[in-house]
Amino acid sequence: MPPGPRLPDFLCIGGMRCGSTTLWKLFRQHPDLYLPGVKELHFFDRIHESDAVDLKDYSGWFEPAPLDAICGEFTPSYLTRAGVADSIHRVIPHARLIVILRNPLDRAWSHYWFRVRQGQERRSFSAAVRSIPTDRNAQAWRHDYIGWSRYAEHLLPYFDLFGDSAVCVMFTEELIANPIAEIRRAAAFLGISPDGFGDPKIPPESNSMIVPRSKFLYWLVSQADKRMRRRKSTHEAHRLLQRATFRARKSLQCRIRKPIPGSIRAHYAEWFRESDEQLASMLGRELPWGA
Repeated sequence: MPPGPRLPDFLCIGGMRCGSTTLWKLFRQHPDLYLPGVKELHFFDRIHESDAVDLKDYSGWFEPAPLDAICGEFTPSYLTRAGVADSIHRVIPHARLIVILRNPLDRAWSHYWFRVRQGQERRSFSAAVRSIPTDRNAQAWRHDYIGWSRYAEHLLPYFDLFGDSAVCVMFTEELIANPIAEIRRAAAFLGISPDGFGDPKIPPESNSMIVPRSKFLYWLVSQADKRMRRRKSTHEAHRLLQRATFRARKSLQCRIRKPIPGSIRAHYAEWFRESDEQLASMLGRELPWGA
């Protein structure tokens, strides 16, 4: 019988804005691991039923891997999208899952500024969180900054389907504070030597964010940049204008540590206390952040 399609042995399913890119870069250094050059494949949050064509395309990302390599993929939106846990379990029922989480308000704040930087959010944070979408498959769900940070409800389907021994939950705060210990824990979970990671370094900018100098002006330039990129003109004037709008958008960005206002932090318990209590109970440990 011919072998089945090559599929990942593990998946990092989230969370978004929690340090998954840092973790992905560290994992790509290990000689026993194989991760595609593209970080986020978005296979399981874009399918309804995995047909043969879809699965063949997906497995193609892992076919170049050495036979003895452990394959993995990182798509942070898997954690929060409805139905993804069922899809993964149907296709890879014995997958191991890695989750990296951070202080839920810090994550929500970073998520908000990420959408601002994409030119997809013009509202203030306070106005944005007052609009709570109910459909996780809708476009509006991408902007539910509070909902994405209520980790317990998103983790529960994975624990139910895969069992808690198949899920390794990491925390950004602990990865930053003690990267060697956390990477060794991940290595033990995957059954690989921690020595392959060398001396893991967490980049200093991992706790900062890129934000626009002016949200309104940045949004205007971003819209112009998007329109220029959609047009497929090869005219030299078009290319020059496209480069100009791209440079203008970049010039309006700055990397800073933008503190969360106290007026927003005052809502922490209202938004996250119940979820934090459920998460701590699920994991049987205290969480590494305080309100």
